[in-house]
Amino acid sequence: MVAVSVASVNPKIQEINSRSGLLQAAMIGAYNVYLVASAVTEDPDGKCGSITTSSDESVATLMTYLGLLFTFLSLGYAAFSTGSSDVFHKQDSESNADEVEIEYNFSFFHFAFVLAAFYMAAVITDWGYPTLVEGNTFVIKNNYAPVWVKICMSWLTSLLYLWTLVAPLILKDRDFGYI
Repeated sequence: MVAVSVASVNPKIQEINSRSGLLQAAMIGAYNVYLVASAVTEDPDGKCGSITTSSDESVATLMTYLGLLFTFLSLGYAAFSTGSSDVFHKQDSESNADEVEIEYNFSFFHFAFVLAAFYMAAVITDWGYPTLVEGNTFVIKNNYAPVWVKICMSWLTSLLYLWTLVAPLILKDRDFGYI
């Protein structure tokens, strides 16, 4: 996060994208802190110094509600914005005004929604796997999948944001839409 914060206020990056700054880096940092704290609470063996104990279930409940909030907000935004991401500008010949025309891609929208449904199924089952115990009873057992998914997502989030900051410096011949 130090590298992302330094990069976000770097003068060369500020010349290209004046909208980058410490606020965006702090928001990425806060999300990464949530991801790592959530990963620690998911530890099935409690070897990672888990912050949840049997006497302190309020932290686990808070992390669950924050996770649901982040998940529903991000998946809802991603699913609805990917379906209408192609925007075309055309000029009206009579009034000389710009009209915005949005082309809606139903197949891409539904593909994004299927991926969102898969992710929600994994979140709801706590990334566990069903195991048959005593007779015909299934129990969902926890594993390290959610721990590593959340840790890797925190790394990927930082790297992706860092790339959005430095890409205009590296790929100078491309238009990134900055004003």
